[in-house]
Amino acid sequence: MIRHTTFITGFLALMLMFVLTVSGQKGYFLGGTGTECWEKRIDSNITVMLTDGCHKDENGTPLLFIEWTVPPSKVGMVEGMEYLIAFKTHVGYTNFTTKYQVDHMNVHACRSESSVCSPDIMEMPDLVTHTPEEWSDLDSNNTAWYNTTEFSLRAGRWTVIAHASVIIGGSPEIQYDFAIGVLEVVVAQATEERKLENVAKYTVLALTAATSLFALVLLNYLYVTGSIQL
Repeated sequence: MIRHTTFITGFLALMLMFVLTVSGQKGYFLGGTGTECWEKRIDSNITVMLTDGCHKDENGTPLLFIEWTVPPSKVGMVEGMEYLIAFKTHVGYTNFTTKYQVDHMNVHACRSESSVCSPDIMEMPDLVTHTPEEWSDLDSNNTAWYNTTEFSLRAGRWTVIAHASVIIGGSPEIQYDFAIGVLEVVVAQATEERKLENVAKYTVLALTAATSLFALVLLNYLYVTGSIQL
């Protein structure tokens, strides 16, 4: 079943990268840093990726975007350790239909070699993880904030995305999902321990060499000054 799922998601990733390349929009699937947006009609439950980026206001400013405030790449992840990961969202819409203006925020992580890391991907053991979701109203700067201290991954290459969604009133009602992503390499605990052991070993060797050199210099000084006879 996992092999079948991996084949399907891998094929979808190739198709999505082709669409993004043709449209000129470089998303995080291709190493881009901009915010990707998906539009879903609530009445039909059909989701479409906006390949030209998120909708913009009259000044050309995206109505939806996300920024990392503490990205995974900043913390240098080690397998099994828990880290603080944080981001903020900007929302330019006003006609919300949900209790909270931003009705979903969390972080997804997908193994880079086996999963397409999109907002609607389901959790799968050792392949896709989700952090706890939160809801929030916007502050005076039209910004909502998310952070988690429970972010932990196994060793390997991962695509990590910050994901949020809003539901906007109208005919029809529209749900917008938006996300940014980064590639993250998580090192094994044993690898990190070996690094620390190597640092300690070479530190001891350096101190020993420095001590020996000092002793030789002192001995030579004492001999030259006649303080000692060899």
